[in-house]
Amino acid sequence: MTLSVDLLYGTQVDPGGWSRRHAAGEVPDGLPYGLDRLVQHDIELLVPRRSSSASRPATLARAAVRRAGGGYDWAVGAAWRPRGAPVLSWSEQAGVPVSLGWGRSVPVVTGVIWATDGAVPRRVRPLVKAALRQARGVVVLSSAQVEPLVGELGVPRGRVHVLPFGVDADFFAPMDSAVDPDLVVSVGNDRHRDWPTVFDAFAEVRRTRPATRLVVVSKTVSPALQAKAAQDPSVQIIDRLDHRPLRELVASAAACLVLTNRNLHASGITAALEALALGRPVVASDQPGMRDYAPSGSGIELVDPSDPEAAARGLRALLDDPARADDIGAAGRRSVEERFSTHQQAAVLADAVRSAAG
Repeated sequence: MTLSVDLLYGTQVDPGGWSRRHAAGEVPDGLPYGLDRLVQHDIELLVPRRSSSASRPATLARAAVRRAGGGYDWAVGAAWRPRGAPVLSWSEQAGVPVSLGWGRSVPVVTGVIWATDGAVPRRVRPLVKAALRQARGVVVLSSAQVEPLVGELGVPRGRVHVLPFGVDADFFAPMDSAVDPDLVVSVGNDRHRDWPTVFDAFAEVRRTRPATRLVVVSKTVSPALQAKAAQDPSVQIIDRLDHRPLRELVASAAACLVLTNRNLHASGITAALEALALGRPVVASDQPGMRDYAPSGSGIELVDPSDPEAAARGLRALLDDPARADDIGAAGRRSVEERFSTHQQAAVLADAVRSAAG
């Protein structure tokens, strides 16, 4: 039986604009995070339209409320009204405000990404805890997030669902372009990215492989690191790339580097899985959140966090043996197809939504 679900993303995401870009081949999946694939599991999505006519003062006011309120979209919670269907929010930014206001009368399923990593300001912590306890379902991207949700935030264990994150394996597919044997790529804007270790690891690699080059795609590299990198012609930092040129860049890399500080929510998993889907091997920090995605044969080699020499050893092993790197990348592609695509993600998420709505 078809289940209608009210889909929420928050004020910073434009689902309609994303869908139009997807139709033009510019972005993966029909909706952000592949939630359009829920329709393959008899779930009808009631997708809100973001108003493009909002005045600049109104937009700035909503942003100010969001910052003052600990990053949560309280404006969404204040304006939202039930439409007679369960609610699904990808993250706690919109899910917490809606659950707090309507969770007693409407089944709310919300994702939780940052709240388990100590990112809830004290001033809003009681509200967040009340909202999450009231939610009918709470979805997390790693098993390491379960205990903090239950023990620290008071969410009933039976309402917590571990969702294997997925990427669009059709959009991110191995390409015919040649791989550059000297190119290392590191991508991401997550707050837990460990850029100092990325640059130190690369410098260590360059001691024995002077032809190696590094391309970083991020807007979160500190000014000090940017200034230092500007003096090294083997390093390039790009603020952002659209999905298609980013796909081409990653597909051409000999290896991809995803180094993070301690976190539970699998920081960097999007970049890691996109690289694997393109058939390229990944060296990543051994963080609790990442371990669910790095079993043997996954294409991800985990190295000690904040250890540039360990990361450099992992990179050298791939750079020095291109055939092995290709084999590891091919295994990563199979891992995405079998476990970590948005197809598999939608199946698990659909079960969680139906359980909450039941």
